Amino acid sequence: MSLPEAWRRLTARGAVKAWESFGILAPWDTFGWRRRGSWFWGERGEAFVESMVQDLIKRHRREGPWFGAGGSVGRGAALYHGIKYKCDGVYVMCPQVDLAAKIAEEKANDAEGPYAHLQGGSKDAVPELLGLAESQEKLPPMFLVQNQFDHVNPFAEHGFKLLDVYNRKKGWCGLRVYPAIGHGGDGARDEAKLFFGHILDKAPL
Repeated sequence: MSLPEAWRRLTARGAVKAWESFGILAPWDTFGWRRRGSWFWGERGEAFVESMVQDLIKRHRREGPWFGAGGSVGRGAALYHGIKYKCDGVYVMCPQVDLAAKIAEEKANDAEGPYAHLQGGSKDAVPELLGLAESQEKLPPMFLVQNQFDHVNPFAEHGFKLLDVYNRKKGWCGLRVYPAIGHGGDGARDEAKLFFGHILDKAPL
C-alpha cells in the first residue's frame, strides 16, 4: 500500500481529525523495538528522535501557543517535549512517567524488549521526565486521565509521582483517576480541545 493511500484510509477512520481554530501535527514514531515507537525520544540511549520531533514542530508551528496531547508512549511527545520545550498545556492519558523504574522492572523479564531497546548500554541515557519537571521554573498546565489499576504503569508509580512534582512546584493540573482496571481512561480529543481552549481564553475551567 502506498503512503498516500495508507494516510487516506487512516484519516477516513478518524485517527487524525481536524480541530477548528487549531493546527494539528501528529508525527508517527516508527522507531524503537520492532518499530513500535521510541517514546518520541530515540533508541539505544541516543535521543535522535527527540531532535526530529522538535524540528517538525519548528517547521510547522505558526506564531502563538502550542500544546501537546497523547497517551501511553505518546505522552513522551506531550509531557517530555511539552515540559522541556515549554508548551502552553498538555493533556495526557495513562502516561508512562518513570521510564528508568520501568526499564529496571522489565529487563528482568525481557532483556531485548522495548524498554531495553530504549536504554541501550547506559542506565542514565533515557528520557527522565521527573528530573526534567523538577528542574523547570514553570510547568505547563496539565490535565491527566488514568485508570487507577493500570497493568502497564500503575497510577501510584507513574502519574502520582508527576502530580507530586506539580504540587510542590505549584504547577496547575487537573486530574481524573478511575478505580478501574486497564491501560487507559475516558480521555477524548474533544475534552483536550476544550481544555486548550480554556487556556487560550484564560477562562475558568
